[in-house]
Amino acid sequence: MQSYRAKNGTIFNFNTDFSGNVYIRLNTKGEPFEVDGEDLLEVAAYGVIVPNKISKLEQADWKDIVGYGSRFTSQPPSSGKPS
Repeated sequence: MQSYRAKNGTIFNFNTDFSGNVYIRLNTKGEPFEVDGEDLLEVAAYGVIVPNKISKLEQADWKDIVGYGSRFTSQPPSSGKPS
């Protein structure tokens, strides 16, 4: 089991893959309480990860979204006429 002390003193004890329960102690003297690891990951995704991904999509250029310039050439397609 891993242990992590956050900057404000909250202590988290958890399995590396967040399976099972995460034990959270709000201060060094308080009793720990349990939260399901998947629930904790879900709320993190809902509150932080998903909004960041949505923001990146909203700000992306169409070329970024379709992969133009990464999988494909960075040059625009030819007109089909021989040069």
